[in-house]
Amino acid sequence: MKTKLLLFFLTLIYVQISFAQCWKTISAGNYHSIGIKNDGTMWSWGWNQYGQLGYGPFGFGNYIKGQVGSSNDWDSVSANEDHTFAIKTDGTLWSWGYNNYGQLGNGNYNNQSSPVQIGTSNNWMKVSAGYYFGIAIKNDGTLWAWGRNDLYQLGTGDNIWTTEPIQIGTDNDWMDVDAGGSHCLALKNNGSLWAWGSNYYGTVGNGFSGFSVDVASPILINNGIWLKIEAAQNHSMAIKNDGTRWAWGNNYQGELGNGSNNELILPTQIGSDNNWTDISSTSRFTVGLKSDGTIWKWGNFNYSPAQIETDNNWDSISAGGYHLLAIKNNGDLYGIYNNTYGQTGSGENTTTISNLYLNNCPTSLSNNEFTNKKILSFPNPTSGLVNLVEGIIEARLLTSDGKVIKTYKNQNQIDISNFSKGIYLIQLTDSYGNISFEKIIKN
Repeated sequence: MKTKLLLFFLTLIYVQISFAQCWKTISAGNYHSIGIKNDGTMWSWGWNQYGQLGYGPFGFGNYIKGQVGSSNDWDSVSANEDHTFAIKTDGTLWSWGYNNYGQLGNGNYNNQSSPVQIGTSNNWMKVSAGYYFGIAIKNDGTLWAWGRNDLYQLGTGDNIWTTEPIQIGTDNDWMDVDAGGSHCLALKNNGSLWAWGSNYYGTVGNGFSGFSVDVASPILINNGIWLKIEAAQNHSMAIKNDGTRWAWGNNYQGELGNGSNNELILPTQIGSDNNWTDISSTSRFTVGLKSDGTIWKWGNFNYSPAQIETDNNWDSISAGGYHLLAIKNNGDLYGIYNNTYGQTGSGENTTTISNLYLNNCPTSLSNNEFTNKKILSFPNPTSGLVNLVEGIIEARLLTSDGKVIKTYKNQNQIDISNFSKGIYLIQLTDSYGNISFEKIIKN
């Protein structure tokens, strides 16, 4: 073992990033993003003022993906404004980020920069992060809520806030739930659609809108068989089992995709297409996924769906406040649109990413994805100068947890003599766009 460890530290270890089958699931928050790899590790990037990335100190953000702790048993994740929820494979529920309304559900109002467990229950099945509140379902079919409740978004029958999960009613046949700005949608085992919370824009879908028509507890909206629900900031979307798309609520920016900006106060079928499989919304735009693997977008003053690029092998989507994440059926992760805080995963904070950007698959320093292959930088260890092989057009020096220290462009040698002793990563991009990582030791 000692010999192996010595060889580990004295030998340069190189990784050629493999994109295939990397990402299992993703969730886009307002200005941050969270993803779970197929190996069960969790990674995050973007804005981190309140600790919503789940690692490192509170701060403005991290453009490079960083691993959230060292656990490899994460199962699902849900991010919203400035906080994040996740469930592990053992059924425990965790939260981190902004907590001014008790939305982390851990019994206090303190912001958290790393995951903290919510209670001691280990039978959580689904969690959804709303705007300063949370909703979750246990595997016994019961429904629970916590956080802000000024507009009855918790569905408990009153507008009392809570910093810990409390049960919504006594029903035990809930199958799915989605939290929006100040309202929620939910499905029962029989496929029926339910809603509650703020109804100013008709987001509940019960035929009313305006002041004093908020709904304090879950009510039945439709007895049909619904497969997918999406509660956005001020509008609602859903897909039926026949693949048709339905929408209601605020439509000022064309969020409903019905060719106009007219508000709808009842679930209304949009178009005649019957091959919708997934949908994800923000307060400004909506994206939908069809069974043919194409992605479509509307809103932000575009009133009808338009296809995003031409690829037809998309598997899942998640829309954040101003950006979109999408996974292809081979596990590749892409990001697009606003990138002020690096939330698309491009590795930098360019204001806008206009085309879908292929994200690299981050590699933990502790796993087996580093393999002995072609060396692109030398010597290693080094006390200062690092030489790069011909063809490298960009090198980024990173901390061991993935934070960018310095970027070098079109240089055949970089100088790290002024940096502290320790282990660093170098992200190398060649003239063909291939990205590789190498560990290097500064002595």
